[in-house]
Amino acid sequence: TWKTSIGHLIIRDAMFPSTGDASLLGSGFASKPLEFWFAATWSAEIRRRVRLNSKHPDYIHINCLEFVTVILQLAACITRLELDPYSALPLSLRRRYPNGIPALPTVVIWTDNTPSKRWANKVTTASPMGQTLVQIFGELLRRTNIALNCDWIAGVDNVRADMLSRPNLTLTPTAQCAQIYQSEPQLRSWNFFRPSPDLISLLASRLSCAVWPDPPVVPEKLGQFEAAGYTIISSVTI
Repeated sequence: TWKTSIGHLIIRDAMFPSTGDASLLGSGFASKPLEFWFAATWSAEIRRRVRLNSKHPDYIHINCLEFVTVILQLAACITRLELDPYSALPLSLRRRYPNGIPALPTVVIWTDNTPSKRWANKVTTASPMGQTLVQIFGELLRRTNIALNCDWIAGVDNVRADMLSRPNLTLTPTAQCAQIYQSEPQLRSWNFFRPSPDLISLLASRLSCAVWPDPPVVPEKLGQFEAAGYTIISSVTI
């Protein structure tokens, strides 16, 4: 029997927006209502492949990196809304929802990449590499009660995520974090999202597939949140 909750069928206002961006150097996103943020530098291999000629067999299109950022945002939202114990949520969230997070929370992920918006909302794409990533996205949706929509934001308005996705490669991780806090002081009171090694490994494998892979097995633990004021950002090795 095919069935779904009416909460997933009707259009509802989003409770929890998250805004992200990817560049040729890194990935970043943040959610004010959920009080988390993320910033990472792509590995040297990713930075090499994304600059190759588009006809090169190792080439990675920026659209795929943008969609990886969408996947990581969904993973962060699931971890915050479903996997963390209620007592571990930020005080502001507990005050807003004293009886617990609603059973069917609504999330909107903002991106300035039109293909990512389309891939997320349709859960499909004609891009072979994109499709392997969409499979992961679909499995995450399958395991959560979160009602999700992906929407577009103009690049000129995507200021915070744009900054988070463009690391200064000459700085140490600690110095990069200090620079981020100087630019965005509010982030100092939010939690830093650290994806689990298993999730990063899964994403890495999908970006390296030369043939159509088996269905993805999404890890049970998607990540964790570091304490507010976390001061070291490690690069995402994909």
